[in-house]
Amino acid sequence: MRDLMAELKELRLHGMATAWAELTAQGESNTASSKWLLEHLLEQEHTDRAMRSVSHQMNMAKLPMHRDLASFDFNASSADARLISELASLAFTDTAQNVVLIGGPGTGKTHLATALAVSGITRHGKRADSTPFGHSAHADPDTCSTIIRTGSRSAATQGWHC
Repeated sequence: MRDLMAELKELRLHGMATAWAELTAQGESNTASSKWLLEHLLEQEHTDRAMRSVSHQMNMAKLPMHRDLASFDFNASSADARLISELASLAFTDTAQNVVLIGGPGTGKTHLATALAVSGITRHGKRADSTPFGHSAHADPDTCSTIIRTGSRSAATQGWHC
């Protein structure tokens, strides 16, 4: 059974939580017809906040372009599809490990790094940002065009990809 009071407080809707507590104190008959509506509204609020969070993180990331793994042509690249799929889980960021994508121009480094960042934002609630190679001490201009860092919401940058 849903704890509506806890959900209202979690969403920082304290006025609504107080009003709901007053209604429930009056008895089940006063709240039965309103409970389904409140549950529906809370579900919509959770969905809307999640969508706005993803949209905000995508804007803040300043990625060079929106790319995803579904649009990457692994047949035309030497990239290991299994390894990239494994990296898309972003488990390496949990242990503060780095991933460096190395290759010549046009080999898909930026596409893959951007796709990993998009995956981090949309599927794993991570933050990401993008920096042109000239702005980073880690970059090699012959092999790196963009550095994309991902990290958890509560931790500093945990990984970088170029």
